[in-house]
Amino acid sequence: SSTRGGLVSEEYSETIDLDKLYRLPDAMVKHLPATVVAAVNATVLWMVRRVVKDRMSAKSPGPFPLLGVVTGHARRSISGKVETSGNLVRGEFGSPIGYVRAHEEGFVGAQQVKAHTRRLHRVAIRGGKLSQKSARQLKTALREGRATTTFVRAHTRHVNIRARRFIRATLREGAADLPPRVRRGLIVLARTGRPPKAGELLRAAQGE
Repeated sequence: SSTRGGLVSEEYSETIDLDKLYRLPDAMVKHLPATVVAAVNATVLWMVRRVVKDRMSAKSPGPFPLLGVVTGHARRSISGKVETSGNLVRGEFGSPIGYVRAHEEGFVGAQQVKAHTRRLHRVAIRGGKLSQKSARQLKTALREGRATTTFVRAHTRHVNIRARRFIRATLREGAADLPPRVRRGLIVLARTGRPPKAGELLRAAQGE
């Protein structure tokens, strides 16, 4: 494992022997690097969408529970990129936000909470538990037509967040489909004489 962008995530590597897949004519060989890059890029795009749509925004079946999010900040922070160095193509995805990392790996310990203003009615509507004092403040504010907010002093709280592994689970799913995506890219290359675009490989996978 490694730390990149503030998120510790599991790395996966795949070596693809293209000679075992196809006997490629010389005219196609020059397009092989772009074809592999397109396949990796399509895989990274798929993983980002998978996490945002299925593991952070909807009910997620299986052993990896849904990461509940109160705002879209965590979802918007999920991103990916593809880098090349010689014959190496590296795809990455994840989030630089600390609390996304905490939900991925799990965290038990003290957390510093900055002073802030809390909207009491928003907390109540979303199922949050109000203290007796806050509940009285909300009831009084609603009765008198005042703003339903309260000031929270800076404090330290103990948190126990279980590991959800939604990044790792998605990485393994995406990595398993990388060799088939390379094959699909080679088919496009053979048919058209040009390297495929990442979007083409994504659409091809969805149509299967």
